[in-house]
Amino acid sequence: MNGWAPKFGHYIALLSFFLLSMAAYVHFFPLLFMDETFAIWNAKLNLLERSEDPEFVIIGDSRPMHGLIPSAFPQKTISLAIQGGSSIEGYFLLRSFLEKHRAPKKIIYSISPIRFEKAEYFWDNTVKSRQISFGDLSDILKRAENLEDWNFTTKTWPRCFPCNFAKLWGIWLGLPNFYQKNLIYGRLAMRGVENKKLISEVVDQSGFREAVVRSQKVDIPGREANRSQFRPSPLLSHYFDETLRICEERGIDVYFVFFPLNPASASSVSPSFNQKV
Repeated sequence: MNGWAPKFGHYIALLSFFLLSMAAYVHFFPLLFMDETFAIWNAKLNLLERSEDPEFVIIGDSRPMHGLIPSAFPQKTISLAIQGGSSIEGYFLLRSFLEKHRAPKKIIYSISPIRFEKAEYFWDNTVKSRQISFGDLSDILKRAENLEDWNFTTKTWPRCFPCNFAKLWGIWLGLPNFYQKNLIYGRLAMRGVENKKLISEVVDQSGFREAVVRSQKVDIPGREANRSQFRPSPLLSHYFDETLRICEERGIDVYFVFFPLNPASASSVSPSFNQKV
């Protein structure tokens, strides 16, 4: 028994050292293993630091990011649209932009109807990107608690602020269990060169990211297909309203655009969903 205790303590020490090392690696070197969305988030923030004052700013999700080419506009334009972006990401990106630049003349705002219902990539993309401050992320969770709207995203822990705040801390500190899939699919450190190249490309194209076609089937139903009800999230509605409020205060014209659905989606969306949207 006396010989077993030192060995057990040795194993615990080694395990603790390994976990702390992994947490430090995840926290300080995420660009080496995170997916392309992390790189695109970094590109948008780099764009805010480097770009001149544009006249047009594009905000939204992947559809305007892939579908609107800033260089095709006659005026200086940048795109802050982000994959899976909801009104939360749009609000904080616009706020960051206005802290560094004069107000643009126009904003083109485009997010899919489902992004008014759920910010499904909030934990995996927005929180892990760490491009929104810890304090602001905490405020988002507090507002979700006040509005009793834990349906605003997926993968929430028990629907209470302390539980989700603990999760926020765990992700922010880099606890490896929250990054298991990222580490596996990123092969620990095999995405660094690819991510740096992507950041450079997105910045050079003023925030535009060409769509990557992963299937030859281009006419497949989108996320809106077969939906019968439209139930906007109170939290997401709040940040959308806040974005419009900021634009009104700064004298910025907002053009809200819905991108057209492909035929497979359009034919399967219920009339009641369309009417409420």
